[in-house]
Order: sequence, then structure tokens, then C-alpha cells
Amino acid sequence: MNLDGGHYFLTVLSPVRVEPWKDNDGNVTSPTSSLRQVLATLPTAMQSQACEAGGRNSPFSRSHSTHFARFAVIDQPAFNGRVPVDSLVDAIRKTNLLEDQHVDNLSTSWLLLSVDFDPAPSHASDNDGGLHDYLVSLWNVMRDELSAVYRHCYGFETVGTGDEFAHYIKRCQVETTMPFNDYWITTPPFLSRSISIPMIGAAIAIFTLVVTLIVAMVAGKLAWLALPVALALGIYGAYRYVMKCGEVPFDTAPFSDLRSVLKSLYLQQNFARFAIDHQGDDPARLHAAFGDFLKTHRPTDIESPTQPPGVIDTDVPAADRVSPSVRATVPAAAMANSNEAPGVTQS
Repeated sequence: MNLDGGHYFLTVLSPVRVEPWKDNDGNVTSPTSSLRQVLATLPTAMQSQACEAGGRNSPFSRSHSTHFARFAVIDQPAFNGRVPVDSLVDAIRKTNLLEDQHVDNLSTSWLLLSVDFDPAPSHASDNDGGLHDYLVSLWNVMRDELSAVYRHCYGFETVGTGDEFAHYIKRCQVETTMPFNDYWITTPPFLSRSISIPMIGAAIAIFTLVVTLIVAMVAGKLAWLALPVALALGIYGAYRYVMKCGEVPFDTAPFSDLRSVLKSLYLQQNFARFAIDHQGDDPARLHAAFGDFLKTHRPTDIESPTQPPGVIDTDVPAADRVSPSVRATVPAAAMANSNEAPGVTQS
């Protein structure tokens, strides 16, 4: 289930080359080793003091729809020991526990890319759930970094545009079978579109009774055979119905898109400061100060002022607190003179 709760969960596995490779210094090495060096140079989000000291933000922070992104190199599947079997079964089968079990081996290393992002509303209903549009936009903002990483993988040599990159990633995509979505703060409305368990039980009983009565009318003596068959069919039908309902993605949680989350984090931090600064104020002064807070931080405006992606616990210039769609329309002098408090966290 790649699309769930209004978010797209992308999982990509790309085969890494195996032939000798020259790194940026001209040294011959393996593609896997060179790939690891490139990944090691990519900055992570500025979400710790150590990352802040470097002064470089993750290139994925340039995308204002990316919640989470991670690269990893998989050399071989992890060995978790023998497949567990009941000891009594092993004793009956006389299993030799010293004999090796089959272990999977990969013919090459694989590059894993895992991304959670917001599909563009205008493309969320596309056949691919807005994946193509997102990949093109991602290529447009971090083409150099993506090229430096994926040039170590088979099939990427023909990629030169955003469309070609999107098609390449789709060829390497695997289904995300267990997406993680943590933005529902209330119970999702999944019960409103499904039948309750008592109703399912009643439907099974009615189906079994109707089939049994029909068989009894047609072939009376075979009615006792129809009862368990009808019951089994009813249970199987209910099972298929429940599984089908389970495949339906959750609705989009309120305010769960990245822009709303960043705005919430921005407000959370600044309201905490406001509460500290105005401890002990009389009602009139507190009321006036809160009015100024609303005018300054505009809680209903998710575009500006807001929290930029990829930073935490750091002072951010006023220009960076305005989203890209608004920044182009705001005079630079106005942003430079702004006294709005910075946001400091990233989703």
C-alpha cells in the first residue's frame, strides 16, 4: 500500500554496479565503495548540534513536500539464525541441527531509497498517486546530488531529465507493504465505510440459512451437507470482504501535509516562548499581547511565517521562514526588516 493517510510511501531498490570504478580522485575502487563515499558526503538535516555545526542542510529539504528520506546500501540480507521450528517436530523428523539451512545471497549490492512525501493535490488521484510529479520536482531541486548517487547503479546511464529519472525510479520501485503514518490524532473514520462485526456475523448466518433452505427444498436429504458448505462459503466471503476493506487507505488526516506540520511546529515553539514571557501578566496586558502574537505569527496562514524544512533549534533568517511560493512576491527589504521569531524544527 504505497498511498495511505494522504501520504505516499516510496520504496526503491536499485542494483549497484559491480565492474571496477574510478572515484573522483581517479582511484580504481568498487562502485559500492564509491557509492558509500558519496552518501557519506551528503549532509543530513540540521536536527542536532553536530549537524548544525556543519552549516549544511539536507538536499531533500529543498523539496517542500518531503517528510522523510533515507538512503542505505544493502550488501547482503541479514542472517537471523535458523528458521525456528518446534523442538518436538525436530525430534520427530530427526532434524540434524548442524546441517546448514538455505541462506539467500545477493549477486550485487542494492541501493535503498525510502521517501515519505505529500502528493500534489492536483496529481494525488493520478494512476501513480502523484509519484511521477513528485520525482520530477525532486530532480529539479537536487539533480546534482541524485546524479552523483545513482550513477553507481545499473540503468541510470540513460537518465538526463526529470521525466527519465521518474521512469527509472518507477522501474526500481517495490511496493511498500507496511507504511508508517503517525499524523492521525483522532480515530480515523474507517468504521464509517465498513460493516460492523455483528453485521458480518448476521450476514454469514442469513447466507447459511438461505442456502440450506434452498438445498432442502430441492434435495431434502442433502440439506445437512449444504449447512457446513454454506457456512464455509459465508466465512470465506466475510474474510475476503474484511481483507478488501483493509486494503482501502486511510483518509488524509487533518493538517498532516508538510506545510501544515511545519507551521504547527513553528507556532508550538513561538507560543511556548510567548507563555514563558507573559507569566503573571494581568488579563488586559495578556489579551493585548496575545492579539499581537496572532497578528505576528498568523496561525491560519500556513505559508508565512513558517518553519523551514530541515532545521531544529536554530535561528533562521526571516527570508527562510517564508515558503518559496510566497518568497517571490515579498520584497527582500521587507523580509530583512522582519522581527518575526524563527521556527526551529523539522517534520
